[in-house]
Amino acid sequence: MVRFTEDDYAALRERNRKRLTQGPRAVAAWYEPSTERLCVLLASGVTLQVPIGLIRGLTGASPSQIAGVEVMEPGLTLEWPELETGLSLDALVADLLVSPPTPA
Repeated sequence: MVRFTEDDYAALRERNRKRLTQGPRAVAAWYEPSTERLCVLLASGVTLQVPIGLIRGLTGASPSQIAGVEVMEPGLTLEWPELETGLSLDALVADLLVSPPTPA
C-alpha cells in the first residue's frame, strides 16, 4: 500500500494551485451547428473551435446531445450529461496535438 506523507500532500496542493492559476480554464462552451464545431471560451479570452469529429466520445452523438455540453467548475473539464461522457481540457488539447486533422 502506498502511504502519502504531509510533504506529498503539500506538493499536490501546490501543483493543483498552479494548475488553477496558470493553466487553461474554460469559462463557456457551446456547439456551433453551422460549422459542426465545439467552441470553448478560455479565461484568457482565447476561443478554441474544434471539429466535432476530432473529439473523443462524441462519435454518433446528435447535434442536440452535443449542444448539451457543460463546463464543470473550476473550468478544467467539459461534460455531456446526456451522453454520460466528459473530457478534460488537457486531454482535448493533447488529442489535437497528437492526432492533427488531415488536410482535405
